Amino acid sequence: MVARLTLILLTSFLLSSQAYAAIGSITDFKGAGQIKRSAQTITAGKGSGIEMMDTVSTGSAGRFGITFLDQTKVNITENSKLVIDDFVYDAASSSKSKLGMKVALGTVRYASGSIAHGNPNSVNIRTPTSTIGVRGTDFIMSVDEIGRTMIVLLPS
Repeated sequence: MVARLTLILLTSFLLSSQAYAAIGSITDFKGAGQIKRSAQTITAGKGSGIEMMDTVSTGSAGRFGITFLDQTKVNITENSKLVIDDFVYDAASSSKSKLGMKVALGTVRYASGSIAHGNPNSVNIRTPTSTIGVRGTDFIMSVDEIGRTMIVLLPS
């Protein structure tokens, strides 16, 4: 009975740790920021892992860049908040890959990686007032305190 209970607990642990494995990391870092993961708040730094369902935020002097497994790059400036809703990357099959995030506040620059290049419809980026269709592009989003959004398309 104890062996069976141990096996069940071990299986549950392995399944939960695989579901929330690192999907990217902070590759550039300056100032201060944090990662909120479930009920835990983690001080961000260069090399910090990013997981699905993380909320990443910067302080008044914080700026950092995130590189995801598919080479999508997201740069976050001061006083910004980004929620990573969904990330699945299968290098062998672009139809199984997807990326979803929400810019809740501040300024964020997005540069497409393999997911958007393989299947642009599988990328969902939202702000409080808009949904952005990605077509292998590079753009900057800015969201103010009351949710107004400005999007600027950048040349590749």
